[in-house]
Amino acid sequence: IEADGSMVIGAMTTIADVAASKMVAERAPCLAQAASLIAGPQLRRAGTIGGNVLLDTRCQYYNQTHFWRTSLGFCLKKDGTACHVVTGGSRCVAAAAADTAPALMTLAASLRMEGASGAREAPAEDFWVADGVSNRRLLPGEVLVSIRVPATPAGHRGAYGKLRERGSIDFPLLGVAARTDLDADGVVARAELVLTALAARPRRVTEAASLEGLRPGTPEFDQA
Repeated sequence: IEADGSMVIGAMTTIADVAASKMVAERAPCLAQAASLIAGPQLRRAGTIGGNVLLDTRCQYYNQTHFWRTSLGFCLKKDGTACHVVTGGSRCVAAAAADTAPALMTLAASLRMEGASGAREAPAEDFWVADGVSNRRLLPGEVLVSIRVPATPAGHRGAYGKLRERGSIDFPLLGVAARTDLDADGVVARAELVLTALAARPRRVTEAASLEGLRPGTPEFDQA
């Protein structure tokens, strides 16, 4: 924890440690829950949060054996000239698959990278782009070294839900990260919703802001 209350997580921290951390659960419950739903226990103990943040996009036509892809004629993401998802498509539509990405976006987190040209910090909001071939703004030779999560208020709430074919191991078919901050009177001061696995970049649902100024449990809140 830094002087301004920010929580800094090293990129080599295992996913299991993030999921089990009481500090993360208290300050960023959405991130802890997202980490707990990545892959299975063995992979969470071996994999790192940095690896999940930098996870490549996925597509059923790309994530196959070389023999399988050869017989199909490859695709826009690797060695081909056609998209097999969208007939005649000129743009790769492989989807983001990192469970932690939408959680970090709701938390207004920033990512610190280091490379030959020095260090830089970028908002998670701007790190992922709508390009299935390469959806990360990572310069050649750069490595991710840490993640900074700003302090959250006392009324902060967060959660992550994941739709997948099996209850463990699988990548998300849909991931939903939600954040609400309640003020001292129990009114929503901030509301955010970010989806992943629908496109190359996690997608923010701007309509979530309509909950701000409302009190949970009221008819106005339920209808918003």
